[in-house]
Amino acid sequence: MKPLVCLLAGIFLLANCGSALARRGEAPFSISPTAKRGIAVPEFALPAIDAAAIRAASDAVLRNANEPHAKRLAIALEDTVNLDPARDGLWQLMSDGSTIWRLRISVPGATDLHLGFSAYELVPGASLWVIGADDYYEG
Repeated sequence: MKPLVCLLAGIFLLANCGSALARRGEAPFSISPTAKRGIAVPEFALPAIDAAAIRAASDAVLRNANEPHAKRLAIALEDTVNLDPARDGLWQLMSDGSTIWRLRISVPGATDLHLGFSAYELVPGASLWVIGADDYYEG
C-alpha cells in the first residue's frame, strides 16, 4: 500500500510540474537569440522604491488596525504612466514582414511589477508577452 501511495504522489507531482510549464506555452520569438542579437531595447525607468520600508509601513498599519488581517493588504504602489507604442519603445521589422514592439520597464528595488492597461487593443493575430529580466515569460 505504501509504495502505491508514493508512486501516485510522484506521478501527481510530475504531472503538476509539467502543467505549470505547459501553461507558459511556446516561447515567444522575441526572446530567441536570433531576435535579441544586436537589439538595444529602450528602457522606461520609474523611480527606485524601498521595498523594505513599504512592507514596514504596511505592517504598521496592520498592527494599528482594529480588525484582524491575515496578510498585508498593499501589494503595489500605483504609478500612472503614459506609454504609447507609437512613441515609446522600439519597433523591429522582421524578415517575414511581421513586427515586434519592445520596451523594457524597470523599477529599482521592486520585486515584482503589476501592469494595468486603461486602453489595450491588439490586431488579429498579434500577441502580448510580458517577459521578465531572466527571460521568464507569460503570454
